[in-house]
Amino acid sequence: AEKDIETFIKTASAMANAEKRPKERANLYESLADETLAVTRFNETMSIWTRSLNDSTIPLKTRHKIFDKMLKLSLVTRNLPKLASLSDSSMMASVSAETKANLSQQLSGMVESSVEIPAALYGVAIKYTRSEEDWVSLYKAQFKMPGQYRKKVLSVVKDRCRGSMRSTLCKWNFWPEYAHNIASFASTMQKAPTTIVSIEPAALKLNKLLDRLKGFENSGDPQLDILLTLGTADAYEAFGKYLERTAAANKEVTTVLMAKASESITAATKARKQCRAIVAAAKISIPTGRACTKDQLPSLSYALQWPELTNLSVLKNDPDAKDIQDYQKKIFVDRKNWKLYFDLAEKYLNSNQYGHAAGAAVYGSSMFTQNKEEFYAILGCATLRMGFTNEAQFHLKKASDIGGFRQECLSQINSVIRKL
Repeated sequence: AEKDIETFIKTASAMANAEKRPKERANLYESLADETLAVTRFNETMSIWTRSLNDSTIPLKTRHKIFDKMLKLSLVTRNLPKLASLSDSSMMASVSAETKANLSQQLSGMVESSVEIPAALYGVAIKYTRSEEDWVSLYKAQFKMPGQYRKKVLSVVKDRCRGSMRSTLCKWNFWPEYAHNIASFASTMQKAPTTIVSIEPAALKLNKLLDRLKGFENSGDPQLDILLTLGTADAYEAFGKYLERTAAANKEVTTVLMAKASESITAATKARKQCRAIVAAAKISIPTGRACTKDQLPSLSYALQWPELTNLSVLKNDPDAKDIQDYQKKIFVDRKNWKLYFDLAEKYLNSNQYGHAAGAAVYGSSMFTQNKEEFYAILGCATLRMGFTNEAQFHLKKASDIGGFRQECLSQINSVIRKL
């Protein structure tokens, strides 16, 4: 009986291809796709759906539903080229609000990750992004995306903020201006006259700058908090070094000025030490963490860009190793055994077929809600190995420690964070 899957697929395909009535043909294709999806033959499922989608005799309403399914499966398996292709279709207008919201949320995590994504998906993200949080992700991904999309993101963010710093997004919008102010202050301090009467005006400039920087506090964004601490440190250090030069030029007040200079330099050192503490407390993978090793506030592009990007490989065909096919045959005749799905997902994971591992885990968690924590373990490890570190952490926090996957992959995430 376990061998019947191949016979079924061949027979059902022949029947669907021979059926002349569009509605009945659509039903046969749908039934066939349901079976291939259930045994995690995701590429074959996509091919069946594509056949229906391109069949103009099949009712448009049916094809709209198929398109929605194709979009969801591309998201689940992280088939980014396919996702980009589908997103460029006129059928996007028919996609459900729920799927569009899910697409926007998933893309916000993808664009901010260290994974290279097709250029067209930035346009899709911009088109469907609605929440402030997702716009923050797009803003922070600006140096990954092509110039025309970066220009659009910056324009939208500017329009949303309109001179206000009320939100995290708007604090990001104003940061480049304030980073420039910090650099200008440091430059001014280097050239400032070392006379006694020049000290008070310099101190007033420092206090004015620090007061303005307070507007960036409590952003809730560790990356912005890192830049704020480093910028604050630069300001204190510039003033401290100015006081040291002034102390050297005015022997009669050297002791007093050196004490004040020491206070300022100490404040700078303390601010820089906070940088690593912010990274440790955040417990997420962010490119800005490496800025902590620099002696001064880095450029925004350095702070937001990953040192290198990961390119996802996409399987052209479904894995067909004998042990995988054996599991599929068992699942074909026993859909109520959650462990079969888990073991197959684990097999994909251990075979470096991460898109299929993620897809099998999501399918399993939806079919067996009482065992979803077990499937989250596979999903977390699969997304981690694809390069979606923060998403992986999200799934693993909800996972059981079946097979030691949760502990092992969380340990790998902590290692990634420490290296940044």
